[in-house]
Amino acid sequence: MKKLVNFRLPVAIACALSAGAVCAYFFALHKIDAVWLTTALPVSALLIIILTATTRNLKYLIIIAAVTAFFFAGYFNCFARFNAYSRDAVTLSDRHYSITGTVKEKSAFKSGEYIIVTNAEADGKKLDANILVYLGENYGDLCDNGYKVKFYSEITKLPLFPFGKLNKNAENNVKYTCRVYGGLKSEYRFSFFGEARTAIRKTLFDNLDYDTAAICYGMLIGETSYVENESMQSFRYGGIAHIFAVSGLHIGIVYGLLTFLCKALRLNKYFTTIICIFCVFMYAGICGFTLSSIRAAIMCTVLSLTKLAYLKYDGLNSLAFAVIILLFLSPLNLFSAGFQLSVCAVGGIFIFSKTFTKTFAAVKLPDIILCKIKNNKLKRFIAKIKVPPKIASALNVSLAAQTGTLPVMLVTFGYISGAGLLLNVIIIPLLSALFSVLFLCAAICSAIPPVAAFIMPLAAAPLDAVISFLIGAGFEKAIIYGFGAGLFIPLYYVGVLTISDKLNLKILTRALATVCAAVILATFVLSAKYLPLKGYTVFISAYNGGGDIIIKSANGTVLIVTDKINSYYVAEDLNKFYAFNPDAVIMLGEENPAISFPDLNVNSHHIYVFDGNLHLQPFKNAVIYYETSFNVCGIDFRFEDGYTLSAECGGTNIFVSCGKNLPAEKCDLLVSLNENTVADCDYKVYFTLSGADYCIYDSGDIVFYANEGKLKKTNNFPNVIF
Repeated sequence: MKKLVNFRLPVAIACALSAGAVCAYFFALHKIDAVWLTTALPVSALLIIILTATTRNLKYLIIIAAVTAFFFAGYFNCFARFNAYSRDAVTLSDRHYSITGTVKEKSAFKSGEYIIVTNAEADGKKLDANILVYLGENYGDLCDNGYKVKFYSEITKLPLFPFGKLNKNAENNVKYTCRVYGGLKSEYRFSFFGEARTAIRKTLFDNLDYDTAAICYGMLIGETSYVENESMQSFRYGGIAHIFAVSGLHIGIVYGLLTFLCKALRLNKYFTTIICIFCVFMYAGICGFTLSSIRAAIMCTVLSLTKLAYLKYDGLNSLAFAVIILLFLSPLNLFSAGFQLSVCAVGGIFIFSKTFTKTFAAVKLPDIILCKIKNNKLKRFIAKIKVPPKIASALNVSLAAQTGTLPVMLVTFGYISGAGLLLNVIIIPLLSALFSVLFLCAAICSAIPPVAAFIMPLAAAPLDAVISFLIGAGFEKAIIYGFGAGLFIPLYYVGVLTISDKLNLKILTRALATVCAAVILATFVLSAKYLPLKGYTVFISAYNGGGDIIIKSANGTVLIVTDKINSYYVAEDLNKFYAFNPDAVIMLGEENPAISFPDLNVNSHHIYVFDGNLHLQPFKNAVIYYETSFNVCGIDFRFEDGYTLSAECGGTNIFVSCGKNLPAEKCDLLVSLNENTVADCDYKVYFTLSGADYCIYDSGDIVFYANEGKLKKTNNFPNVIF
């Protein structure tokens, strides 16, 4: 009898490390002392001793002991990182510090530039983490990667779990932030990686127009901060934004070019291996040692070494080795969207590609169609037609990668691209070829700048045509909005694994398992989308500078957004609470949110704003209603002014304020951007940091249920770790 799964120890260890890190995340988020899990250590040791005494199969005992040990290693390693991030190396006060350090990274954001400073000191005292420094327009001396800098500024410590989620800066050990408007002094220090990045950036931006240079720089280095939002969205809508994540595609091309050159030079296999491994890690360093680039470089190393030792290469084991190394270096990598997308894409290819290959190989016209063809020669010819191997291979890889990453894409971006499969088959091979040419030309021109003015425009010309096509194609119409939070993730992966050849199931068992998993998944999604059948559920979320409220009922869904809109977080909340495609959007904060609404990617045709706001032209096929009082989805709303809104929901009174106005009478629920203790309300929920009982900044998302004049707080909606 076949085993259900072909056991791979590296995969089991990688899963154990990940499980330990997730456990540490849960404990740290809910402020549970690590001592509670420490008590499980002697229990685990006792169970292993008992199993050792009662069984003769030492192989399984060693495996159980190893997996258990790595679970605890992952837990304590991650918990230690959380504790280190929470501790203060320097006691900060409200004053300016003399800060010195080395520029690790320099990049741009929507309204300026920033640098990340490492090896930082404040008034001569060593800081234990990096500093994120926002630069004003005239910040002082020019600085770039590798420069030594000195400036005066106030320092703010970043929290570990703002709004109930892990601070994304923690993944890069960025614990402090500050702003510099002037007085920055810099001193040039040589940095190979910094010099290489600067040379490539200057080569591109000095010889190409800005938009083309930004996209080329993003493809080569993985830095997308210079890419215009419209261009970036076009790549996302087309499902090919991964071209900007330096990963297996980029490293694989570089590795392939190096291997070809070494063979052409007739170098022996040992020199070839050393050169290839060295160069891919150097390229990963130039790209800032991003998680996806390190993962790909490690896997290339494993591939090279297995070839050198004449061993069989196992893709899943290779991926597991990369995951183990990355999680030991920094367990917080596990909670990075980039890490998750990279691992799930490669894992999907290794797990599902064989299944999809067999499927495409078996594709043929049904007999019912063939029997209608009278000409026997034509019938035999058509029956022999198969999907061309290269097209089938591209389809397999694209479909397998998207199968692996679908839940992460939905959770991260709130949507997936319906055009992604086709574009990954057609556009990605073309972009790969263009990347090879661009990589070689950029390397030559960075080393020999005088030739850049002639070579770079020619090398980038085909890319301009592709960019023009992507921007003008209108792929936003092919977007599929998300339903991928909570239990959707494990249910989805259990379902798709039943069709994979990695589970040794009989055909009938596989079919039944697949159908059952699909039914359970569909039932969960429909129940999450349409419940509650009675009453109203109010989901309250926040982010830096603003927040949103989602009210769901059997009558429909209403989204309320505050003055400062963050399209990324709003899309994430709509997806998390299964509230995509809301029936109406209500905007507070004068005309600013309405102006920025096109960036929201919310598929709603009814937008309500205060009657006194600036009247705008309709956009995105949406109708803008300028109202004072109105009824939507059975809820009576009233704008008190441009910043405040009152609602009667399920017989309860709700007051939302992102200004200074407060309810004149008693209300059941106050949701406010600013803390105020004067208002007479049963529940007061604040978006920003406060000492109140219900502060989203501290607790994360808060959920209320309103029905028949009663309002009650339910358990906080579980935060999505994945």
